[in-house]
Amino acid sequence: TAFILSSVSASAVSRAFLGNQPKFIFGELVLGSYSTFVFYLLLGLGAGLLSIAFIQTSEFFQKTFARLYQRQVSPLLVMISIGLLMGAAGWWKPQILGIGYTSINKMLAHSFTGQTILILFLLKFFLVIFILRSGGFGGIFAPSMFLGACYGFIFSQGLNILFHLHLDPTTYTLVGMGAMLAGINSVPITAILILFEMTNNYHFILPLMLGTVGSHVVTHIALRGSIYLRELRREGYTYAFGRDLHILRSIRVKEVTRPDILLLPESAPSSEVIKKFLDSQHDTIYVVNPNNQITGVIKSNTLRYVLAEYEQLHHLLLASDIADPDVVFLRSDDTLEEAMKIFAHHRVEEIPVLDSANPRQIIGTLHYQDVLNAYNQLLNRLNLAEGLASEFKTLQEDALQEVIPGFSLAEVDVPEEFAGKSIGELQLRNKYRIDVLMVEEGAQSVFSGREERKKQVMPDKDYVLHRDDHLIIYGRTLDVINFKKIAEQV
Repeated sequence: TAFILSSVSASAVSRAFLGNQPKFIFGELVLGSYSTFVFYLLLGLGAGLLSIAFIQTSEFFQKTFARLYQRQVSPLLVMISIGLLMGAAGWWKPQILGIGYTSINKMLAHSFTGQTILILFLLKFFLVIFILRSGGFGGIFAPSMFLGACYGFIFSQGLNILFHLHLDPTTYTLVGMGAMLAGINSVPITAILILFEMTNNYHFILPLMLGTVGSHVVTHIALRGSIYLRELRREGYTYAFGRDLHILRSIRVKEVTRPDILLLPESAPSSEVIKKFLDSQHDTIYVVNPNNQITGVIKSNTLRYVLAEYEQLHHLLLASDIADPDVVFLRSDDTLEEAMKIFAHHRVEEIPVLDSANPRQIIGTLHYQDVLNAYNQLLNRLNLAEGLASEFKTLQEDALQEVIPGFSLAEVDVPEEFAGKSIGELQLRNKYRIDVLMVEEGAQSVFSGREERKKQVMPDKDYVLHRDDHLIIYGRTLDVINFKKIAEQV
């Protein structure tokens, strides 16, 4: 609702002051017969290939400029050189300067020759990449529309010349804009809606849908993500698209609870409340009754109201008078998934935790940031577990996989005498000089894949092994071989 209201309000205000004229102006569109609609799909597929070329070229020059800067080449010198190149290109073909809408309108009016449009396409294609990847600022939204307009015009004119067709360059220019916008940015629905809004014309919806969807499908299959997601992955950010996002169910609140909590009795004077805040790093105090049950919460930002009238009221106010009685609780056996719902609903940064066995006993607080950290750690462990499992599917069950020279991975069954003991108790690292990276609980071997695996875990020192578990071990190749022999003999 908020998005709709804000966008409609912004549009209404801008149209009131700037007018209701569309950005792109053109005459009557000729869509062609239904038998020619296949060309719109071909246009989209070609736009997808060009989008892939744009993204991969962009990534290539990003690495190239990064290597230059690593070799102590001055970024200022590089930017000046590219600026001069851009200036020379703009002096030669000023149509590439600016946001490009004026030049697009001239293409829609057939004011450029095919040769000029091809030159504009090549200049825009490379100069945008050079500027952005060398360290300049800007986006690829408008450039992708400009490239699409050039491509759509060239596509239609090329087919008209080669096969003596009568395709309308204006329609193909518009569809090309949507196709390149969808291909480079992976926004097919947005591309369709934006073209409608910027043209005030809905008659070419079917050609536009064919072009944008065709382009998006090609880039999505080839690149498995948009240019923005690929950029984030290079920066080290990962996303759990397609994964079960309820992994926080496996962690209990008590595992992340901080034991330090600031408590004050209800009868504490306001001066003691202020002193407690000044003497501690906490920004929250919990008020308890004589039975040690929390009856209210005092936030540090609440004190400004107290301080405003402190001289008149400090001898009258008690902690119970200042405290907010609206307090939410968690129990130690609750899951972090349940905790996240409470954090989202109440918009708090920390929640007091009660002992599930003794609900009157306060054991600490759960902080929102700690939940996020636990989620990221668990996600990283799952990513590693999945990677190990996929690697081992390609091996024979009795094989080793050398990771780096002298170090290998292997899978072994849990020896019978190890069952019922924790990894820390067995001291595998000290005694056998190997590490257990992953455990598959009570399942068929990861090598075989003949049976659905029950659960993959990244164990800690307290993990207790079971007889039907399978271990993924890592260490020096000789140590791994020796441990496999010991496990097989036992």
